[in-house]
This record gives sequence, structure tokens and C-alpha cells, in this order.
Amino acid sequence: MLPDDHRYDLEKARQRSSTAKPGRMWARASLICGGWSLVFAPTVLGPLGVAAGCVAIAKGDKWWGVAAVSGSAVAAFVGHNWVAGLVT
Repeated sequence: MLPDDHRYDLEKARQRSSTAKPGRMWARASLICGGWSLVFAPTVLGPLGVAAGCVAIAKGDKWWGVAAVSGSAVAAFVGHNWVAGLVT
């Protein structure tokens, strides 16, 4: 058996993990879309990543949502210019 103070710490850790912000999943999806837009379909995945980041912001995860929107936009721009440079 664990002492009472360790049980309290474990309970607090469980509560923190179960109360993750609902927009975090959308922010992760946005970052994944942004990463893939560097090498594959930047005109599709870039705006999709920006949209998912906006949903993350709307769901309450503001910091990660803004980071995801910014990252997806930059990745889409870089991916588009990279693909355009390869084609020409």
C-alpha cells in the first residue's frame, strides 16, 4: 500500500491528465497536416492545418492553436515554394 501523501499525488496526476484541453487534439492534427504539407500536397494540407488550428483555438487551447496555425501556414508556404521550384 502507498502512504496517503503518495495517493494524493497520484490522484492529482490522474486529474491533470484527464482534464486536457479539448482543442489539443485539433492542434496536434494541425501540426501533423503542416508537417506533411512540406512534402505532399501543400495546397491541400496547408489550409487544412490552418483550419484545424482555428478549431483548436475555438475549443479553448489558445497557445497550441496559435502555434499550430502559424506552423501550418509557414509549412504550406515553404512546401508550395519548394514544390514549385522542383517543377520548374
